[in-house]
Amino acid sequence: MTNPIAQTFFINEPPPPQGADGVFVTRVDVFFKAISTTFGIQLQIRQTENGAPTQSVMPFADKILYPTDINLQASADASVPSSFIFDTPLERDRKSTRLNSSHVKRS
Repeated sequence: MTNPIAQTFFINEPPPPQGADGVFVTRVDVFFKAISTTFGIQLQIRQTENGAPTQSVMPFADKILYPTDINLQASADASVPSSFIFDTPLERDRKSTRLNSSHVKRS
């Protein structure tokens, strides 16, 4: 396994009554210039603590795309999205989360 890459993002929605109590994440689009023909990509949304990812993966927030999946795509200019679509909408509050990806083989 290689070292994962990560990106922390924050929900910037004003609190009620002007904004929402939370938001729902249904998919994450990632853009690749190249992909492996052997290994898949695993994407997880994790809780963070003090700006660092924890070992806690949100329920239903672990998806793997394999080279044979139609959603895993690459383009020379990285302009074509690979869509990680979650099985159920993930409710997020205003905590930050982190996305991790790493190469995985189909078992």
